[in-house]
Amino acid sequence: MDTKDKLFISYYHGKNYEFNYWHKKEYEYITKFKELCSNIFDVETSSSKKNKKIHIKNSIATIVLVGNETSKQKYINSEIKSNSSQAVISLVLPTYENRKHSFFNEFGRVKLENSNYSIDQNDIPQTIREKTKNGITKIYDWSEDINYLKTLIYNTD
Repeated sequence: MDTKDKLFISYYHGKNYEFNYWHKKEYEYITKFKELCSNIFDVETSSSKKNKKIHIKNSIATIVLVGNETSKQKYINSEIKSNSSQAVISLVLPTYENRKHSFFNEFGRVKLENSNYSIDQNDIPQTIREKTKNGITKIYDWSEDINYLKTLIYNTD
C-alpha cells in the first residue's frame, strides 16, 4: 500500500457557523476542500492541536485558506512560521467578500495569481503578506480542481 504525502491545511475555525450564513458557507467550502484533498493526501489541519509542529514539519506543503477573518487569527501566523522549508500556498475562499476585479497590483491590494481579481493586503495574515512580498509564496483564487491543486503543491519553489 502506497503512503500518501502529508498536507497541512490552515484556516480560521470560526464559532457560530450555525448562526451566520457566511461562516456556514465558508465552513462548507473548507469541509469540501479537506475531503477533496484527503483523496490524494494525508490531511492534517490546524484543529489538530496535538503535535501541530510535527504535522507541519512532516507535510510537503501548507495550504492557507483565506477568508474574511483569516488575518485576525494569530495561530495561523504561527502555523505559517512553523513551516520554514515546505511550500506555503494561499487559496482565497469563494466566501471572501473584499474581492475586486484588477489586472495589476494596486496599492494596498494583492493580485491573485490565477485570476483577474485582487484582495486587500490587510485581509492576509502578516506572515503570508511578507512571504508574498519576498516572492516566497503566492496567493491563488479558489479552485476545486484536484489536478490543478496537485500542480501548485508539487511545483512550488
